[in-house]
Order: sequence, then structure tokens, then C-alpha cells
Amino acid sequence: MLRYIIGLFAALAASASFAATQHEVWYPNQTGWSTVFHKTAAESCQYYLANYWGVPYGSTTISGPDTAQCFQSGGTARGTVFRTFQTLSCTGGQVPKFSGSGAAAGNWQCVSTQCVVGQGRTFNRTEGWGRSSNPDANDLVHDYLMQPSDLYDYNDGVCVGNIATVQSCYRSQEPSSQGLYRLSCDYSMVITGESSTSGDTAASPLTPNASCPGFVGEVNGKTVCVGTAASPLPSVAAPDKPTLAGNPSAGLKPSSGEGSGSTGAGRTPTAGSGGNAGGPASASVGRGGTGARGEPGAPGEDASAVCGAPPLPACAVKVDETGTPAAADADSRFAQANTDLGKVQTDANDAFGDHRDISLPGWSWTFSFPTGCTALVLPAFGDLEIDVCQFQPVIHDLMSLLWVIAGIWGLIDLFMRTTGV
Repeated sequence: MLRYIIGLFAALAASASFAATQHEVWYPNQTGWSTVFHKTAAESCQYYLANYWGVPYGSTTISGPDTAQCFQSGGTARGTVFRTFQTLSCTGGQVPKFSGSGAAAGNWQCVSTQCVVGQGRTFNRTEGWGRSSNPDANDLVHDYLMQPSDLYDYNDGVCVGNIATVQSCYRSQEPSSQGLYRLSCDYSMVITGESSTSGDTAASPLTPNASCPGFVGEVNGKTVCVGTAASPLPSVAAPDKPTLAGNPSAGLKPSSGEGSGSTGAGRTPTAGSGGNAGGPASASVGRGGTGARGEPGAPGEDASAVCGAPPLPACAVKVDETGTPAAADADSRFAQANTDLGKVQTDANDAFGDHRDISLPGWSWTFSFPTGCTALVLPAFGDLEIDVCQFQPVIHDLMSLLWVIAGIWGLIDLFMRTTGV
């Protein structure tokens, strides 16, 4: 209910007539009288003293309905400013706005971009940049999607207000110079105030276009942005809303003329390069999207990811298949290759004949420790006999250990000699 009340108030504000007082200021200079517009008499004096007397401004004394006495900072009177009051009326949703500020000269004029509380406003905002023209593709490499917290006190750089609805979303059918396709949405906003700080850069046509986070190339005459297997490009889901083919200019929607329509073609300027400034006309030549999407990167979500084989549509990047054999031809060649291989095997068997059974002599290791042992007899000592055979196994083990130690020591010595350690 509150939204309908705000909309009614915005409609009444758009049809009202706004008026402002215009100060037509006359003041003397060295060569005669001049006419310059200022917002107040004090600003007129400040401008007059600074530009024609070269002295710092002090104060202004209003001496009558059409005159103001100007004093420099030292208190000296330097001249009288004469003012003529006129009324400036604005209709058709326009409001008066002074083009100058401070001591700068300016004028009152009727404008349609002034922020009037309760007035409706439609603007276009860049939501992200994708790698294809497919409106249903979850392939955004730059994501500026508006969050729920942005719906209140949104600042588009000119006005502040509350987002009422998302009217339409668009995807350009022409890539930018970086091989990216701009995705944008039209929002309707109820103004609550005027922007006093810099606003959302995504709603400005002057914001530079996004850069490709990978490599820029060209395929079939189209500029593309690609990644690598080691460094693939990110993949973010597009807005869950039906998307039209088109590329409106970011910022305030025109009230008439080019770009003021309601379709993709009607919102797309004729000229442009596929960027934030909108256009070209070919950016709206294509099919729309259903907006039925799942999680980013989910298999089968991007219709352009699976293509080529019947009955799927042709791929956007078609491989040059010149010289590639057909499936039936490939099967025939494979069968012929098997036949030829069998013939080679048969010829080889016939050529070797009985020599196929020739084998190389085997190798064997016959070394072993001596196993025979007899007692040592000493006749000179009365048939004295020394029997060490009972210790033979222990002696074998000790000698094996000594040879292992000697071998390891030799390897260490060889290493130290080689390395100079």
C-alpha cells in the first residue's frame, strides 16, 4: 500500500509547476554596466569586488528592494549592485536549478535531472560483464549485482532514493574491445534526496569498461576473452530475471528520443561500442533469455558450453575440420590397418622359421664359502692335533662382517677423494 501512495505522490509531483526567483544583477565596472546572474546579492558583491576591484570581499548591506551596497574587508564601500527580480516557472516534471555556485556567475534554468523528493526516476545500471551474448549464460567474469541492502538509500550519482522495482534486464549482443558482453538492468527509484557524494559508478555512462581478466583474442571475426587451463576465468551467475537482447546507456533513462523505448531495441542507442555508454544497434539483435538459472558453473546451465553434435546448435567457435575423415571412412581405415598388421606378423613368423626357439645361455652364481675342514696334526709334537673346525661358522661370520666394513670404508674414502671433503 505504501508503494502505491509513493507512486501517486511521484505522479502528482511530475505534473506540478515549480517556480524560482531569478536574480538579474547589474553592477558598474570600469567600462560600463554589466549583467551577470547570481543566486544572492552577497554572491554578486563578492564576484564584483574580486573581479573589478581586486579587493577581498567584506560584507553586503541591502539598502532597498533592488540595491545592495558592497564593502571590502577593510570596510570601504566600493559600489552598489542593482538587481531585478524575475520569476522562472518550470512544468512537465522539470524543476528550476541554479547552474552556478558560490561567487561564480550562473543562471536559473529548468532541468529534469534535479532531485525532487517523491518524484520517480528510471536509470540503467551495469550488473556485470560476461563472456558470451547468451542471456542465460552463467559466465560473468565481473560481478556488480545489486544486493538487498542497496535497495534503500541508493545513490546513482545524481539522486538518492529507494529502489521500487527492477523493470528489465539486458545483455549486449556485441562484445566490447575486451571481448566482454555488458549485462545491465533498468531500475525505478523513488527519490528521497539529492546526492551529496559520489554515487554508484555502475550507473554512470562515463565509467570505463571492464577489462578481460584473461587474454583477448579473435575468433571468426569476434573479439573474445579467454582463460587458460592453469588459470581459468571466473564464472558467476547472472541475475535471475528474464533478459532482453540490448545495451542501454548507463544512467538516467531519456524521456524521449533515442533510448527512451521499452524494448531492447528501443533502449539501445544506434551508435556505441558495446560498453557502458550503450549501443550499438546490433547489440539488440538476438534472442532473449528466460532467466531460469541455477548455481554458477553448474553443468548444463550455459547453453553455449555444449554444442556442435546433432541435435545441439552449432558452436559459436567452429573448428576447421578440413581433411578430417568421416566416421565411416575412419572405421574402414582402422580395419585395413588391422589387416596389414596381421600380414606383417605372418611374414615375420615365416622368415624366422625354426630360429624362433633360439634362447641365450643362462647365467648362474657358483661362489660359496669352503665347507670342508680337517684337524691340523703336528707329528713333531707327538701326534699333537689342533681342531678348529668347531669354530668354522663363527669365523665365517666374523670375516663376512670384516669384508662388509672394509667395503663401506672404501666407498666413503672414494666419495671423500672425489668431492675433496
